[in-house]
Amino acid sequence: MLAAQAGDSEIVALLLAHRASADQRNMNNATALFYAAGAGHLEAVRTLLAVGAEADWLDASGASPLMAAVGGGHKA
Repeated sequence: MLAAQAGDSEIVALLLAHRASADQRNMNNATALFYAAGAGHLEAVRTLLAVGAEADWLDASGASPLMAAVGGGHKA
């Protein structure tokens, strides 16, 4: 999740290649996709979506990754 939040798509891809889960959830039920989208890191978002990250998942507050992107002031 930290690599996605930082926008380091190379590390995201490396972790996924070594079988890290694209849909691992934290205590707030958010995934790496939430953090990448919320921070506006398009390449990390694309990398996660390319391996099938769940785009419609809702976190504990009921927000989706799309809502995180908009909430972060990024274009959807």
